[in-house]
Amino acid sequence: MESGYRESTESRAGTLRDLRSRGLQAPLLAIGDGALGLWAALDQVFPTTGHQRCWNHRVLNVQAKLPKRLQPEARRRLREMTLGHPGGL
Repeated sequence: MESGYRESTESRAGTLRDLRSRGLQAPLLAIGDGALGLWAALDQVFPTTGHQRCWNHRVLNVQAKLPKRLQPEARRRLREMTLGHPGGL
């Protein structure tokens, strides 16, 4: 764990450089909540690492835009999209 400045690219890059100096190889994939600082830092330190948006955060963001009465159905449908079947995330 390390202190940093919120979503700062430089703060995230510093953490990633530290991990690399301690032996971390470039991850194949990074999953995050859309934090732009993380994606920019990954491009600097581990340019070959793929980016993927966290589906849980995506679902929560969609639900936040809907009336409460529509949220359960929207969540069910989004789960079906992500996994291809009911039962979900």
